[in-house]
Amino acid sequence: ISQQSRGDQLRAGLIYVNLDRFRLLNETFGLDAGDQILAQVGARLSGSTPPSALICRCGSDEFAVLFDDASEP
Repeated sequence: ISQQSRGDQLRAGLIYVNLDRFRLLNETFGLDAGDQILAQVGARLSGSTPPSALICRCGSDEFAVLFDDASEP
């Protein structure tokens, strides 16, 4: 909001990630394997985004990444 009050444009970005066939993975290899995959996805998202990005798990196999400054592609 403070940037908007100075006349600057605030650009935000959102990436939505849905893991295909995650239910099949849980059914085939068990919930522990599914939990390990979810932890790995979270770690990879965290390691490949800026520190200011907000990463959240939205559902069983869904993640969202919010960028507060998306001025760069």
